[in-house]
Amino acid sequence: MASQQYKGIVVSHTHWDRAWYWPFEQFRVRLVQTVDQVLDILDSDASYRSFTLDGQTVVLEDYLEVRPERRKDIERLVNARRLVIGPWYVLPDLFLVSPESLVRNLMLGMRSARQFGHVMREGYVPDPFGHIRQLPQILAGFGLRSFIFMRGMGENAEELGSEFWWRAPDGSTVLAVYQRDNYGNLACWGFPYEFGDYRYERPDPATAVGNVSKTFESIRAFARTPYLLFNNGIDHLPPQPEVPELIAHVNRTMPDLRLSHGTFSEFVDAVLQSSSAPSFRTYTGELTGNAHHLILLSVYSARMYLKTANAACQQLLERYAEPVAALAAAETKLDFTPFVWQAWRELLKNHPHDDICGCGVDEIHRDNVNRFERVRQTGEYVRDEGLQVLARHIDTAAQEGKPILLFNPLGWSRTECVELELLFAPDDPMRKEFTLFDAAGSPVPFAVTGIRPLYRMEILKEGRYEAVTVTALVTVPPAGYATLYVRPKKAKPVPSMVQASVRGMENDLLKVSMHPNGTVTVTDKGTRQVYRDLLLFEDTEDAGDEYTYSWAERSRTFTTRGSRPVITVTERSPLHAVITVTHTMKVPASLSPSRRERSAERTTVTIVSRLTLRAASRRLEVETTVTNRARDHRLRVHVPTGMSTDRSFAGGHFDVVERPHPSAKRPTMKNRFEYYATRHLNDFVSMHDAERGLTLATKGLPEYEVVSGPSGDVLALTLLRCVGQLSRNDYITRHMQAGPQLPTPEAQCLGTYTMECAVIPHAGSWADARSYRDALEFRTPVIGRNVPRMSGTLPAVLSVVTSGEKELVLSALKRTEDRTGYVVRFYNIGDASVRTTATVYRPLQRADRVTLNEEFAATVPLSSETQFVIEAGPKQVVTYKLTLKN
Repeated sequence: MASQQYKGIVVSHTHWDRAWYWPFEQFRVRLVQTVDQVLDILDSDASYRSFTLDGQTVVLEDYLEVRPERRKDIERLVNARRLVIGPWYVLPDLFLVSPESLVRNLMLGMRSARQFGHVMREGYVPDPFGHIRQLPQILAGFGLRSFIFMRGMGENAEELGSEFWWRAPDGSTVLAVYQRDNYGNLACWGFPYEFGDYRYERPDPATAVGNVSKTFESIRAFARTPYLLFNNGIDHLPPQPEVPELIAHVNRTMPDLRLSHGTFSEFVDAVLQSSSAPSFRTYTGELTGNAHHLILLSVYSARMYLKTANAACQQLLERYAEPVAALAAAETKLDFTPFVWQAWRELLKNHPHDDICGCGVDEIHRDNVNRFERVRQTGEYVRDEGLQVLARHIDTAAQEGKPILLFNPLGWSRTECVELELLFAPDDPMRKEFTLFDAAGSPVPFAVTGIRPLYRMEILKEGRYEAVTVTALVTVPPAGYATLYVRPKKAKPVPSMVQASVRGMENDLLKVSMHPNGTVTVTDKGTRQVYRDLLLFEDTEDAGDEYTYSWAERSRTFTTRGSRPVITVTERSPLHAVITVTHTMKVPASLSPSRRERSAERTTVTIVSRLTLRAASRRLEVETTVTNRARDHRLRVHVPTGMSTDRSFAGGHFDVVERPHPSAKRPTMKNRFEYYATRHLNDFVSMHDAERGLTLATKGLPEYEVVSGPSGDVLALTLLRCVGQLSRNDYITRHMQAGPQLPTPEAQCLGTYTMECAVIPHAGSWADARSYRDALEFRTPVIGRNVPRMSGTLPAVLSVVTSGEKELVLSALKRTEDRTGYVVRFYNIGDASVRTTATVYRPLQRADRVTLNEEFAATVPLSSETQFVIEAGPKQVVTYKLTLKN
């Protein structure tokens, strides 16, 4: 290959972070100027073949809000394949968002690009901080054949090369194109710098040859074909109108390289058609290495308030608003779908990596918080109004009493304690003496836990209520609803199912023993395994920045081991108990001026943990509220497992990921290198050995580490990581700058924050115990709403869709984009193929297997009028379109 001529494809592009070291509106001014110039160049110079607008369509929305008159110009150039757009709506971080959000992102991006005329069919993801191992399956589900990336390659870079096959756990495969010298390897072409503003200068042809020659020598060593990818652009750079003449000059000067101006798709075409493509190496797994580019994994814990808010919004849309809107549309023809999509559009704008990762200036994250709030408002309205609309079609009048509608978004039946708020008129005597019954007329165990006045306004009509909070032990069918009835009858005493005192709590599954320092010992009554000293808090310095955690040269850690917190029983009923533990931790106020150690000045961090144990639950739920007054530190909670293993299992994206514990090799100030022992989790992390298992579930806390303790491995869950600068270059755990050295005082996270997790002991592995179900139930509670008595046609208890296969997880229930049916999506969380029959609540006209983009794949046989067959391979995501009979 050394003697042959290489063919280089120069792709002119810009990488557009909507907000990063400037806030959005300032970057938008530059965006409008840049797109203006792109359109003008493409219109005036036919030799300037094409420009790629960063693989995301949101930038066109941003542009057209200012320049609506240029839409026709954009459509003409997109149709001519000269302005290349899509497939994403935004370029997202891939770990810190849910798998369903990635699906919505590509759906919206491809829909938007099609409206302009054409979609780029390549999986362009140049700059996220690592890549999930199910991404090939997601990309393939949208008909995307390639994965073009920069970050994440590990020590196997030379073995794999810059072109290889990346295979998902289900077998889906895409062509991976590794941008060894980054996605801007020919940025500022013809200039003596890699970054900068060249708008008022002209490139030097000799320098341009030198730029190409340097990149050529570097990337051809990794190339597996004669085709090389040159990226003419980088963050926020405008187009270079001189590209055609620079290409011509290089072609006259370098006989062993022939450049052409083109697109990513032309490069992928050439690689796939090359004779060496069938012999490319294959890789399966996550891409979180840092062989040539920083991976920056501590973004999992920067500005933790963004992560928890995002998780809550995703749950709201995916698990409540979308399925309720779908069910309401099926029964009432009232379509909430546009509102759901508007909420998704806003939420996705928080998913670019500089946004959701928390690694920007303070202004952009204030915008994020506002967007999350707007998403919450829309999602809650659709959820609550949708349930009210649906309730008008349910026969709730067949039983005596005030109906309460319960909704379970998960795909299995649940019997658990839920918190309900029952609304009574202030003069209703039933508010003081009532009981609950289910739809079969059986009494429901409950306990009153609170009363408050409630005021509501609806179309200028005032409503005043007495809201009575109860804890009730209920059963709700899979992916459906059940109805309770409140009747004016004195309730019979409920046998105590949870006992509590300041010494601990106990139900039929767990015993929780309190220690004077606020830690707990949990005994699993089923296995008789004992988990000791859980919920120790650890505070250490953070000398790093928004991208990277670092200890200081003279590190100092504080814990609550010697603490004497205030321990009180704050709630107690026959069905649940809450013990509150209040720590007042004295910690250094910040780092010292030298940043080599923690300061001598002290301040307090208040930690209030509410430990909840419910009847019939094997979860110890922990809600921790931290009032943070310290800077430059990291706060974690420790959960000792009592096991010594070599790996952990973390909830992933349509997946559970097995990870070996990281290397013990650590950097020093004299030997700095990028170092992370922390890893990512979605929903939960779990460990097990031959005798016991332990799962730690969270609500949006995405960072954990396995550390060594006196009795084995400890799961350390990050609660807060507080820093004051976007990027630095003066600490141990990273050897180079990652971004602008700008102050970000709000990243110190001063103030009060609430985080939630749950401890779930069990026998065997997460798969044996199905502890992922406990984790999903923790994140996705059954909800209840007061609804009117109606004589509808729907039964009082209903399951929308159910499958008998325990390893199938229901991931989506929504209306199809063409409004002609309903989508149900499952993923097989197990390692074996499954074939089962799913049952739907209404007769089916047909069932079709469709792609993630809801395009037809195959007709599915119906087992009966209300049943269809589901087949899923190991780790496979399967999507079905259900068309109901009228």
